[in-house]
Amino acid sequence: MSDLGHFIGIDWGSTNARALLFASDGKILEERDEPLGIKHVSPGGHRAAFEKLTAGWRERHGPIPALLSGMIGSRTGWREAPYVAAPANLTELHRTLVPAPDVENVWIVPGVSLATTRCDVMRGEELQLLGLGARAAEFDWVCIPGTHSKWIRAEWPFVREFHTAMTGETFAAIAEHTLFAQLIPPVKPGSVWGKPAFQSGLERSAPPHGLLNSLFGIRADLLLGRIQATEVADLISGLVIGTEINHVRSLTQVGSRVALLAAPGLQSRYECALAFFDFAPTAFDVRALNADGFRQLMRSRS
Repeated sequence: MSDLGHFIGIDWGSTNARALLFASDGKILEERDEPLGIKHVSPGGHRAAFEKLTAGWRERHGPIPALLSGMIGSRTGWREAPYVAAPANLTELHRTLVPAPDVENVWIVPGVSLATTRCDVMRGEELQLLGLGARAAEFDWVCIPGTHSKWIRAEWPFVREFHTAMTGETFAAIAEHTLFAQLIPPVKPGSVWGKPAFQSGLERSAPPHGLLNSLFGIRADLLLGRIQATEVADLISGLVIGTEINHVRSLTQVGSRVALLAAPGLQSRYECALAFFDFAPTAFDVRALNADGFRQLMRSRS
């Protein structure tokens, strides 16, 4: 890898921020994870949050470039970075970086928007796709699970079509803010997810009566003693993930190859669910891909 000079990359989401200090050869010298997502930063506090995340790095190395991706570029972030309209060429992202206000050499990565017969948006996932690079050509879809799960047609280097499902946010809302909150026991640290209950949730997502009816069916089964309280969270997880995947299954052929870019806590669930619905998943280290995305973007700027 050519000499890029030291630089900083921050994956800055709604809840957390992960900051990376890169050496000139692209190696990661230091990384920090902080609960400094945009919902935890008060208006006008983004520069202070940036300085906390990167404390000491610019003092040692000078005003080195910093690339910020994710929700930090949203309307409620530090500065809104306008979306790049699909079809978007990921190798051209460096041309649309937006400078952060009142700080030298800090740049915000734009997201991608889709506005055809339907609308959709992404922020942050485009950098992971950039990290995946030409390997995307081996797959039909790229799946990035999370609060808002993304399914992107794999057409490197372009993003032409993608679909978002509010899977993680829906699970949290159901588990924490409905009557289920009183029925689900606290999850013990280090506990193993219940695969049989999760698979039962997948099965419940397949019939045509829909998510809402299936959800109440889980509650009724618990009240009538047909399932245990310890199974409920995994049942709901399987139900909402299965609903997400069923939508994509309606758009593609059986056996579609899927590049799975999942955090460790979700990878095994999605591998199970994708196999259940006859997809062929290959898992990648999403944190490594995110770092590769920053490297590729920095190289494009050089």
